[in-house]
Amino acid sequence: MDRMYLPPTTTDHLRATLGSDKLIAAIAEEIEDWEAQVPEGKHLVIMLRTPDGRVMDVGLVRPSGWQGFSAEGYIQGMPCMIVGHIATLALFCSYEETKGKSQVGFKIITDAPKESVEQRTAPSNS
Repeated sequence: MDRMYLPPTTTDHLRATLGSDKLIAAIAEEIEDWEAQVPEGKHLVIMLRTPDGRVMDVGLVRPSGWQGFSAEGYIQGMPCMIVGHIATLALFCSYEETKGKSQVGFKIITDAPKESVEQRTAPSNS
């Protein structure tokens, strides 16, 4: 079956309104607003539950394709990456006491417009 041709302007409009980079940028803004309320002496913790039920400490989230995402982090100290459809992305944000050890940084990378958050990093203590 032949594929339907969409003019570039239509494709660009769909990508701008429905693309994962737009949603991930909005999530980054929500996290930034929430992080501003984290009490002193505590740091932001972001987690994701994998399809098999394990919990991932998230270090990076970025768009992957039009409606996909990839998340990198650690599960029980083991480096890992999850790739999925944006509809399955759910991040758990909390905070815990800073205990003087290095904290995992958190970044969101997106191709969304400049007014959106492009990259975020949690504070780290070395």
